[in-house]
Amino acid sequence: MILLALWKAIHARLDNYHQIATAQACQSFRNVQMAKVAGFVLLIVFATLTLYAQSTAVAVVTERVGRDIGGVCRLHQPNLCRFPEDSGHLSALLL
Repeated sequence: MILLALWKAIHARLDNYHQIATAQACQSFRNVQMAKVAGFVLLIVFATLTLYAQSTAVAVVTERVGRDIGGVCRLHQPNLCRFPEDSGHLSALLL
């Protein structure tokens, strides 16, 4: 009787942890998608600004700023979505 109650409590806690992890994974996926869209939009904006620049100095500056912003987007995208590469050892533990 006590063991059955303990079993139910453990499974309720595991279900709660699973819901939390699923919600965090969904939020992480949305953040990655927004970062990709924002990076692409900024790429297009700065490429357009570079093409229509009135002087060489302005073209160089806009290209450099666009490249730096692209670097920041690439830097943060892998950090936003790390769970697929880390899930291998978890599935090995559960099987």
